[in-house]
Amino acid sequence: MLRPAVADVDFADQLIHVRRTWVHSHVGEPKTRTSKAPVPLHHLLAKSMKKWRAESPFSQLDNWVFPNFRLKGKTIRCANMLPI
Repeated sequence: MLRPAVADVDFADQLIHVRRTWVHSHVGEPKTRTSKAPVPLHHLLAKSMKKWRAESPFSQLDNWVFPNFRLKGKTIRCANMLPI
């Protein structure tokens, strides 16, 4: 599963660089050259991500784009960790 850090999002070139994976709560390396390929960043998503970054207390380059606020950004926000 793609879990980008803030530094992985290239707003100028409209790309998300795939530099790591998140599988079973562990960070790893993408397995193939294809899975390491940059993902196009749609301009509407870029706009939302810029707004999110401006509002997030975890907006440093080494922070996750979608951090877990309960764990103070130490790990990513996962669907099974979202409050209901």
